[in-house]
Amino acid sequence: MKITFVPSSDLGRAANFTFENMRGYYAQFAPDWNAEKVLEVTASLVNYDTQLDNQTVGVMRLQFENNTGVLRDLQVIPSAQNRGIGSATIKEAEKLAGCVAIKALDAQSAELKSMRTAKSYRGCGVASQLLLFALEHAKMKGFSLVSLETGTQDYFLAARTLYKKFGFVDCGPFGSYSLNPNSHFMTRAF
Repeated sequence: MKITFVPSSDLGRAANFTFENMRGYYAQFAPDWNAEKVLEVTASLVNYDTQLDNQTVGVMRLQFENNTGVLRDLQVIPSAQNRGIGSATIKEAEKLAGCVAIKALDAQSAELKSMRTAKSYRGCGVASQLLLFALEHAKMKGFSLVSLETGTQDYFLAARTLYKKFGFVDCGPFGSYSLNPNSHFMTRAF
């Protein structure tokens, strides 16, 4: 049994999933709610499809405030609940798969300061999800440019390749950095 989290590409579908999964609750306690209302309330959260062996079986929503992430909602289809997927999803969500940090340089630009993926999650798409989240967060905060410094050594080749895949291009030193043979600088404008 392999549980993974994939950024929801269709928030309307994710909202409809939640509405259908909670239809009985909404009928009893919130009769004026529908899938559109669920979408309105959950669109500002970070939405992930919960997949079991590459089949979507649920939706997980996170909220980030003041450098803290909170699990706000976890929906799992009844057939998966009966197989213990809900509790397994929470256990998987509690594991630290990786981390990312951005730092404001000025009102328009930010630095991708750090990004790490736990060894047990490498090759699972965690770095792509973290980078996507960081870029979306930077856009949401109004930054028009994100830059980063990474290593020039072969060890950092996978990171440089990932950054290029997400639209970063090579640039010179920025902020307080200076030219250094061990530093590779990249930037991306929105």
